[in-house]
Amino acid sequence: MASPLIPRFEPIDDAVDVRLPENPPNQPLTIEIPSEVLQYREDIRRFVDAMVYKLKVHHRKGRWEDLTAESQIANLKGEVTELEEAVKNGNLVEVMLEAADVANYGLIIASIVMERGK
Repeated sequence: MASPLIPRFEPIDDAVDVRLPENPPNQPLTIEIPSEVLQYREDIRRFVDAMVYKLKVHHRKGRWEDLTAESQIANLKGEVTELEEAVKNGNLVEVMLEAADVANYGLIIASIVMERGK
């Protein structure tokens, strides 16, 4: 059942099929890209790939159901600091991976809050 808090999106003709190549049992994820932002298709694919990669790297840390949004906001702030450092150092790979960490903490925080209805 869809949550009334989560907006519904109409199907779009253009979609990006996102997969991580090194894991055989991967399930494809299709993201619909509106024509207004289609020019960012490869940026979105690359960024989502980095997010999934970082989630995979940290999967042994467990799920986030028992964590608080406040504790994860503190972690998010730490990741923003790491992203700022990567940008300052000009390390392109680290910028992508730290940006993915920032986005993943946003995902975790949103998931915690949505699940608890706060």
